[in-house]
Amino acid sequence: MRLRTVILVLTIAAVVVVSPIVAITTDLIRLGPTQVDLGPHPILLAAEVERGSASDNNPEYDWYAIRLSIQNNTTAREVHPYSLEVLVRLPNALVFNWAPANGHPFYQTVTREDGPRGFGFALGADELRVPAGDFRTSSNFNISSPGGMSIQWVAIGEEGLNRVPIFENAVDFVLYGIQVPEGTGLEAQIVVTLTWGYYGPLQAYPVGSQTVSVSTPFT
Repeated sequence: MRLRTVILVLTIAAVVVVSPIVAITTDLIRLGPTQVDLGPHPILLAAEVERGSASDNNPEYDWYAIRLSIQNNTTAREVHPYSLEVLVRLPNALVFNWAPANGHPFYQTVTREDGPRGFGFALGADELRVPAGDFRTSSNFNISSPGGMSIQWVAIGEEGLNRVPIFENAVDFVLYGIQVPEGTGLEAQIVVTLTWGYYGPLQAYPVGSQTVSVSTPFT
């Protein structure tokens, strides 16, 4: 009888000790804020377009490049970028390239020589500010798909025990060697969703997000 009592007491004690730990690690109990006011314009999205000089020498195709800069502009200082999704649709593109690619490089540089037929551009020639942690890309080269060809970047800062914001100030993405039929101009639709999270010593979790979009012509 005494042994059963001791086992029962130890079991209850273990549950009392372990349950809060499990609740914290699974975010059932949140040690920080659950909602925050991100401010009036928490995301600043800048898109630049450049027409490649190779377009002038080809009667069939034009080439373009797009550089996207996404800036964290929230007024809530207690939260940081937690995850990011960037979707770019190119309705009239025939082929294109992009950077950064899959993985988690500290930086990635695109040179002016990159692209078909020696296509050169300036927008991607500088070092790119890329997300921290792991990120992945998903591309669609089916011209017949709704919205045409597309590329999507997805970055998530928290992976396992690595509780790291994906960036602090800004990140960059580049599409280059975008080939379109001569004289049609570049068509592009960009959708960005940024989620902010609380990062504490024991847990990290999302607290708010916002989506912005822009289409050509960029202003």
